Amino acid sequence: MGLNQKQREAVEYLDGPLLVLAGPGTGKTQLLSEKVAYILRNTDTNPENILCLTFTESGVTNMKERLKTIAGNDGLKIKVGTYHAFGSEILAQYRNYSEKYDRKLDAAIDEVAQYKIIKNIQEHLPGTDILHGDNIRDIINVISSAKSASLKPSDLKSIAEQNMSDSQVLSETISPLLKNIVPRAYKESYEKAYLPIYEILKDYTNTGVITKNIERIIGGLARDLKNAIIEAESSQKITPLTNWKERYF
Repeated sequence: MGLNQKQREAVEYLDGPLLVLAGPGTGKTQLLSEKVAYILRNTDTNPENILCLTFTESGVTNMKERLKTIAGNDGLKIKVGTYHAFGSEILAQYRNYSEKYDRKLDAAIDEVAQYKIIKNIQEHLPGTDILHGDNIRDIINVISSAKSASLKPSDLKSIAEQNMSDSQVLSETISPLLKNIVPRAYKESYEKAYLPIYEILKDYTNTGVITKNIERIIGGLARDLKNAIIEAESSQKITPLTNWKERYF
């Protein structure tokens, strides 16, 4: 993926600190990787003296792969990690400077510890709470996604409220149509169920977002169903539509 003019200017700027403001999916990792490679090619900086930090482990993996591709062996010598892991490393390395160092910060929290924390929270929730018996891995993934998207608790509340409202709409308007699905009968199911469902979804789809870049779930359902309809019409088979139903219902 090539860089645009503004990205190229950011990569080639070496006169001091530089702040780049960019949203999700705008190529930040690519820009940073290119900038590191540019620094190595045009200055006498040692790769061991470069530190790259990101928020998630997936971001770390992505950046390491890009640096290896762009900078070769020097890319493997660059320190890449998450903010939390780097902070823990500093605290562990200089623990003698802390008067009340009573936490084990030698390593970032692992998946087992994450699981235990969420499990403990679940056990103290009321039995009627929707999260009481929810899949712990799903909860951890949602937390990770929320952190990556920089969502605040108020943002998550807005998303949950919209999802609950949409779920009510889906339950009342689409559930009766799902009863019209005939297994392996493409034409009948398409005309009596899937096409009417798509028409309903379209009416509730809008271009606005709930918060930041988070769209209503109905938008995703409608988009995926449209693709499934196109595939089903092309193959004259019900399989793509069935896969859509199984995924969402």
